[in-house]
Amino acid sequence: MKQILSYIPDRFILPIVLLAGAVAGLGGYTVYMSRAHSFLSEEPAACVNCHIMTPYYQSWNHSSHAQWETCNDCHVLQENLLTKYTLKTKDGIYHTIVLTIRGEAGSVKYSNRLITSPLKNINNTCQTCHRDSEENLRNYVYQYQDKALEIRDRVEKELSKAHIMAKTAWEKGATESQMTKTMKLLRQAQWRWDFAVASHGASFHAPVETQRILAHSLDKTMLAQLELQKVLFSYGITEVEFPDLSTKDNAQAYIGLDMQKLKENKEEWIKTVVPEWIEEAKKNGRLTANADI
Repeated sequence: MKQILSYIPDRFILPIVLLAGAVAGLGGYTVYMSRAHSFLSEEPAACVNCHIMTPYYQSWNHSSHAQWETCNDCHVLQENLLTKYTLKTKDGIYHTIVLTIRGEAGSVKYSNRLITSPLKNINNTCQTCHRDSEENLRNYVYQYQDKALEIRDRVEKELSKAHIMAKTAWEKGATESQMTKTMKLLRQAQWRWDFAVASHGASFHAPVETQRILAHSLDKTMLAQLELQKVLFSYGITEVEFPDLSTKDNAQAYIGLDMQKLKENKEEWIKTVVPEWIEEAKKNGRLTANADI
């Protein structure tokens, strides 16, 4: 080092040291702010750094797969190491740049990072561990999902009834103190339904845990109905009229949504706002040339 410095005029040494320190400092800051180190790992928690996917992460974290597999093992193409790490490199560079310049808010970029359902590539995902046919493995998933959907449908039906019973109680003059226990139970039931349904992959990631959460939601719902019956009986209400909510249209009409107006607003938004976003994205270089819009 001394021999190298001997070739540099004394007046340049301090500026060079300061410049090297600045480069090192900015480099370290960039790595820290972009969490670049997290992209070198297979740790699923790295995804939760930025993406709104906590329910997905939590459902995976409570599954048997969490002991052996990460997100990449199932959702990233596993054809060969080159394909896998090419994808990880492209994805990591993109994330690092966006996070470093704080460009995630309002950024528009459409690209194909080949992240997909493991059921589309069972041979290179599920069958790397499970020694079973593709048909059986796919059917196992569908069976788990059907069982979760069965209890989810029951929760939605009974939870809707409980909300309508609560609405009736309030309309008949129920007080805050009368409804305290009911409201707590309704919130607990609703939160559990929200969590289980918010993660579309929950019944795949952790079918037993998802059904447990939905079962607790149903339990809280039925307890809320019992409390509401007490309140309603105190006002002489022995029967509540429940609307037909068997279809989406019926439910929308019941809660007073003007669907015709909303559809018109949506069409207008698509015609006016979306083209402006696309043009802005093109100008800023945030839209890939082969984007399928």
